[in-house]
Amino acid sequence: MAFDPLIAGASTVASALYFFASETRPSGELAVSVDVDVVARQSSIAGAGLGLFAARDLEAGTLLGRYPGRIWGADAWLRYKGLTPDDFLLESAQRAQIQQERQTKAEKYTWKLGKGFDPDDPDDRLSLEVPLIDSLPGATPETKTYTADIVLDPTSATGELYDAVPWIFNSFTTLPTLLCRINEPGRGGDVNVVAEEAEDSVAFVLERAVQAGEELFLDYGPYYDRSNYGGEEMVREAVRAVMDAALREKEAIQTTQTISGDLKKWQYPEFKAAIEAGSVQKVTFSADGTNAVAIDKDGTNFTIDNLPAADSSILDTLTKYKVDVIVLPE
Repeated sequence: MAFDPLIAGASTVASALYFFASETRPSGELAVSVDVDVVARQSSIAGAGLGLFAARDLEAGTLLGRYPGRIWGADAWLRYKGLTPDDFLLESAQRAQIQQERQTKAEKYTWKLGKGFDPDDPDDRLSLEVPLIDSLPGATPETKTYTADIVLDPTSATGELYDAVPWIFNSFTTLPTLLCRINEPGRGGDVNVVAEEAEDSVAFVLERAVQAGEELFLDYGPYYDRSNYGGEEMVREAVRAVMDAALREKEAIQTTQTISGDLKKWQYPEFKAAIEAGSVQKVTFSADGTNAVAIDKDGTNFTIDNLPAADSSILDTLTKYKVDVIVLPE
């Protein structure tokens, strides 16, 4: 019998459908009531989309539920996630590109259960290069290899997060995805939800009591890719940090050049009297606090050498007369 590509393609699709039906079962539960206990609305984290909030006061230890999603073996998730029936008829290179794009989109919501950092283990099935530190735009983040056994994926074949977990190729079950809306707080923010991982499930439990209207926050752990998390606000913070560092460096260079020049000098009593007379607008101290450059209201620079370490009241005096103060870095 001659090879028929249509029959072969149909067989491939049928095999894939059987795999999805038998191996990627939905899992998880929502243990609280929607609108009574929790409610989804716009997150307080800029760029994070929807967040999950307490609709009433909830006690510490409250079980919110178990993370929703289809359970995949990690190797199977890499092979099949992101494919629809039509995709199996595409050329392999085109299919791989589409699949990679959809997997990347889905990973924002997938929960990976595995063995931690062990890149040399030949039995590890899924290796993910993930940033472990937040970095400024243009910088190369530090990365480690994380190996996973199980992937909990609540998204559709194309990586979309809907209100319910899809079963096969975007068909829906009644399993809600509300727990996927719990965001990670901003830098230094408070976490009030903890994740308790089991072999193939993750329970979300309140770490402390929360009040009605409070947003629920969770630590995503060391393996989550935060390079795009927080959207525009994260970018603004990074830009501000770069600009602040550049400004400090510029002021330090200018002050160093000024100190090295031929300047007028004040003795300490003259310096303090000028401050109290309101004629000083800015003072830059050396890192060790023993020397300073003062600028008066006319823009004239004065150096003050051998500042007395015992006189701690000088900072109070500068504050009282609203003088700008800069301390150079070491």
